[in-house]
Amino acid sequence: MESTYQKIVAQNISKLRKETGLSELAFATEAGIDPKTLRAAERADGNLELGTLDKIAKAFDIPATQLFEGIPDASSWLASLADLLSEDHE
Repeated sequence: MESTYQKIVAQNISKLRKETGLSELAFATEAGIDPKTLRAAERADGNLELGTLDKIAKAFDIPATQLFEGIPDASSWLASLADLLSEDHE
């Protein structure tokens, strides 16, 4: 069962892709991901890898954090996640 967070991210991805006017196949190709992965992302079907979210955001030419817009308190937990990730690379 998908979480509310997954649903919001899925809606954001779908909305942004439709705004580009690209089909799922065309956008997936541009993002460098499998079309099945994009379909799953837009339907909140499963968990996306951070690398996939990064590819999607780069294809939209937006910061990855924008994919999380609309999630309550997203900014605080995204900041915590960024801190954790930066500690792993020190």
